[in-house]
Amino acid sequence: MNRSAPPSEAPPSQASPSEAPALDDTQQVQERQYAFPYHYIPEMDGGFRPVRYWSWGFRYLGGIAMALEAVERAPFSSLLDVGCGDGRFLREIRRRHDNADLLGVDYSPRAIALARAFNPDIAYRAADITAAPLTQCYDVITLIEVLEHIPPEEVPSFLAAITRNLSDGGRFIMTVPHANKAVSAKHYQHFTTGTLHETLRPHFRQVDIVPFDDIRSVPLKILFRLLGGGGGTYVITRRGLTDGFFRLYRQRYLRLNDERRAGRLLAICRDPLTD
Repeated sequence: MNRSAPPSEAPPSQASPSEAPALDDTQQVQERQYAFPYHYIPEMDGGFRPVRYWSWGFRYLGGIAMALEAVERAPFSSLLDVGCGDGRFLREIRRRHDNADLLGVDYSPRAIALARAFNPDIAYRAADITAAPLTQCYDVITLIEVLEHIPPEEVPSFLAAITRNLSDGGRFIMTVPHANKAVSAKHYQHFTTGTLHETLRPHFRQVDIVPFDDIRSVPLKILFRLLGGGGGTYVITRRGLTDGFFRLYRQRYLRLNDERRAGRLLAICRDPLTD
């Protein structure tokens, strides 16, 4: 069966040239700065704070790097990111693949509004794919740190909806937190290689799982604290130090052979079992 489909919906319409005024060089400087809402960085509620700091950011970007590497192992022309949130992963895909047909879907209208604001050249849709099925099939479908947000009893129907939108020969790529980490208040469950395999095998004939993100390394924890840790007292921002730390993390502490040290899992699935 040929499961190809026409291009996805276009990005939300923007102001036409006749409606949007032409900007001179000086105005373009401000326009470029609106790529990020920098006015929202400093806070004054509850006391002045000049920065926002996300201590987990290097691990988040490590997960994006793992997923990007998996996506780029084979050519593709279309990609669907399910549970796309604010659209950061698709932004990285667009930077590397200008001509790919991309669509991000999330059940949160607030997240989709952010995704559209940050990435006006990418199509996004606020929808629950189990309740509002998509009509197009994609070469690659990604699910980045999403499955843990799905109630366990709904996971089978959720994955079945995903398989229906995967093209012949397509790949499904996902990351999830490992059960080595305590389940947070916003998650329903974390996984081991065994439990993730059991979850995916009813939906795919081929499932390959890779542990990653070392959460046991003492040297990494010490370096993290030296750079500011949780950011409660100070944060080192010197580019050479932060770049060096991230390179070291990616080279020595991101890919693992020992699941006992893993904070997350990457799964690459092929050959879906459809109804």
